[in-house]
Amino acid sequence: MLKQMKKQKKKLAILVLLAAVLLGIAAEWMQKQESHFKENRLIRNEPGEGDYQESLNYIEEDSGEKGQIVLNLQERTLTAAEWKEILPKAEKEVEEVFRNGKQADHVSGQVVLCECVKNGLISVEWKLEPDIWIDLQGNIEKENLLPGQVVNATAILSNGKNQAEYSFPICLYPSENQNETNLGKKIEQYLYNQNAEEKEVELPQNMDGVALRWEEETEKPLVIFLFLGIFAAVVILWSGKKEQQDAKKRWEEELVKDYPEMVSRLGLLLEAGMSLRQAWKKLTDTYESKRKKQRLPKRAGYEEMLLTRRELEDGMGESLAYERFGERCGLASYRRFASILTQNLKKGTVGIGRILAKESEDAFSQRKTMAQRLGEEAGTKLLFPMLMMMVVIMVILVVPACMTMHI
Repeated sequence: MLKQMKKQKKKLAILVLLAAVLLGIAAEWMQKQESHFKENRLIRNEPGEGDYQESLNYIEEDSGEKGQIVLNLQERTLTAAEWKEILPKAEKEVEEVFRNGKQADHVSGQVVLCECVKNGLISVEWKLEPDIWIDLQGNIEKENLLPGQVVNATAILSNGKNQAEYSFPICLYPSENQNETNLGKKIEQYLYNQNAEEKEVELPQNMDGVALRWEEETEKPLVIFLFLGIFAAVVILWSGKKEQQDAKKRWEEELVKDYPEMVSRLGLLLEAGMSLRQAWKKLTDTYESKRKKQRLPKRAGYEEMLLTRRELEDGMGESLAYERFGERCGLASYRRFASILTQNLKKGTVGIGRILAKESEDAFSQRKTMAQRLGEEAGTKLLFPMLMMMVVIMVILVVPACMTMHI
């Protein structure tokens, strides 16, 4: 039974591991199917599907250095829109984009001269007065710039049929790190400036003289599922081993409980004049009869006797069968019992019934000791629930008393 249980647990662990691998492969395949990244291109969503973010890794071909960037790609847009309804929102958006996250009274480093807003529905052209402090890429000139220089930015908003101008002032300040290249910002601006009506967007292969290679940042579901599968398989194997240990312990306890009665009854039958083989068969026949009538639960000691009887019926020698019986049971009492039986067969020991009666008395004494030990263990296990009940009772008694005394 224990071997069969062990095999079942191994099979279950293997099945779980295989299922985890298959799920990981399926998840990775689905991820690739749903991905917007195809070779060196990003695929826009259709109109109405919304914008999306794509996490990509860029690799500098020359140095091999890697960088990560999260790109926001707009959906493919249509030219039809309600101009009066979207114009106030477009004006607000164009100013926020231009300031690049900075406050209007303190803009430094770089501004974004976007070419479109409202997901590409409205195109934007820029006029700056004066136009000497900001270049075509949006970089704020550092040379000769006085802190607080006011520039009036005018955005010309158009959807092809309608046009409006929106002006707002900003205060420029020189930046200490203005000359440093922000590759991620430039890539984002490059992407933002692409034609929003195009289905595919070509990612830059070179930015400011730096060669770039692109790859998609993925969560690697196969690795995750494989790890989960291995963890589940280990847990199953561990639980199977624990169940085997528990089953073996219960089996040994049942053997100890069955031993006194089994030895006593066998001794009585031998004293009545039966041979050892006949007495053994009589005991197992009675057990089988009661089991079939469902008057008796399965008992470990008698199950082992049944197995020995079948071995005898198959032609195995009595001495070998009883020795195997003691080895299978594994307990010292059963091995001693098997030794008594084999010795009786070889030497014809007189008074074997009395010997077995004495063995039965000793076994009953051991069983009492085991029952006492199990009772002590049960009392120890009940200690924690009793403590918890005591805490609950104390809370029930103390809390109302404290509330009554307004403590």
